[in-house]
Amino acid sequence: MKKIIAKPVGMFELFYDLVFVYAISKTTAMVHHPVNGGIPCLPVM
Repeated sequence: MKKIIAKPVGMFELFYDLVFVYAISKTTAMVHHPVNGGIPCLPVM
């Protein structure tokens, strides 16, 4: 079996992961609760 080597992770990578998780959660929420049979668009801020 191969030995697991730890790599340091930067704040930019952690932020990118956080944004990715947020986008997946919002997409899942939109698909889970359709409005009038369709998927609503996200409001532009």
